[in-house]
Amino acid sequence: MWGLLDSLLQPILDLATQLLEPLLERLATVGLSEPVVQFMLMNAILGVSIYLTLNCGMFSLANAGFMAIGAYVGAILTTQHGATLGEALLYGMLVAGIIAIPVGLPVLRLRNIYLAIATIGFGEIVRLIILHFDTLAVEFRDSKIFGPIARPILKLMVEDVDARRLEITLGARGITRIPVYTETAHLVVFLLVLSYFLYRLHHSRMGRAMAAIRQDERVAASQGINVVYYKNVAFVMGAMLAGAAGVFNALATRTIEPKAYGFDKAVDILAYAVLGGLGNWLGPILGGLTLTAIPELLRELREYSGVVTGVILLLIIVYLPGGLTSLMIPSFWRNGGRYEFAKRVTTAGVVLVGLVNVLPYQIDNGRILGYEFWGLIIGNMVIVGLLLWVRYTRQRQNGGHFSLPLMGVGITGVVLFIALALVGKIDHLAVGYYVHLIGMALVGLGGWISYPAEER
Repeated sequence: MWGLLDSLLQPILDLATQLLEPLLERLATVGLSEPVVQFMLMNAILGVSIYLTLNCGMFSLANAGFMAIGAYVGAILTTQHGATLGEALLYGMLVAGIIAIPVGLPVLRLRNIYLAIATIGFGEIVRLIILHFDTLAVEFRDSKIFGPIARPILKLMVEDVDARRLEITLGARGITRIPVYTETAHLVVFLLVLSYFLYRLHHSRMGRAMAAIRQDERVAASQGINVVYYKNVAFVMGAMLAGAAGVFNALATRTIEPKAYGFDKAVDILAYAVLGGLGNWLGPILGGLTLTAIPELLRELREYSGVVTGVILLLIIVYLPGGLTSLMIPSFWRNGGRYEFAKRVTTAGVVLVGLVNVLPYQIDNGRILGYEFWGLIIGNMVIVGLLLWVRYTRQRQNGGHFSLPLMGVGITGVVLFIALALVGKIDHLAVGYYVHLIGMALVGLGGWISYPAEER
């Protein structure tokens, strides 16, 4: 069966690989190598896994535990039984989904923070079981009561079930020398199929039922919606997706260990969905891609990269509480009239300029907007000042205090950077250069929009 399935999927994967090669080469020039892109796609899958539960009104943080289950199932099958990627993916998702059923039935009766605490506990239990699994397996195997049940299960994991010491999860050392089966094309195709599934889900009866449960569980139940059923379905689907991400992760990194799936990972998965936005199924995908890419793009900052990443996240939370996908909603820009629209456009431009303020621009043998510590401080002080100025300036009859100054700053910045590139003063025209041009153009556009129409 797997041979037939592989023969059917191989042309699709080959086509995806050919289409992705130019894009991967381009991304590598800005610091996003192919392994980084793979992690971005895996984290996008993880973001979708927690989005399914959040979309049904459940604040669950169990996905790190289900990811660990999928990772270890995939690693054990490939290292000890020679399984293919398809087999490992299928069994990893099935095991995670089967375990989610008995866990979800009692746990999902809890709500809000109590559900979060219970699911965090589940993740820690999974991590501790993996850590001590080999010792527990020996004790169950030698037990007169549980031995007849444990032996058939253990035979699925290890060839010599009668060995004095069983080596399955290998405790804190983790499993190493895992074959590398995960390719970028696999992840892209999986994410495309997942995106189509999410699109169809949102327009289905089940999707509407989940949205109703999220808005008000009691009202949904009064309308005949089986709340327990739909919540458990969402929980199981999220567990299976987390398990799939775990399988892809294990077969891409060659080594896994229990500490990689602790509380920190659960918080990261939640951040993917919150950063991207929960109002649309594209949000978790965008959040996972962005939050994974930012540290890599800022790697040149070395010890300052964590601070800059935190500032970026803070700006997004403050100015985009609906997540990145709120930028795609026309009402976000139209809300509040022309002046508020101008402020949002200007803010977006200033944020873009702030992002690329730390990227390198080579000019002769020196640098402008470089990595020097003093330049970073001064540049970001200017950015913060502009943000506060735009944020708290009130509308006047002449469009506010910043109409003409912002138009001048934006136009001057665009003309200056284009001129420097045309005369060859900027040697390396990276993505940051073009993003900087877009940011300065948005700043000028914001000033032009806020200027009174009768004065134009």
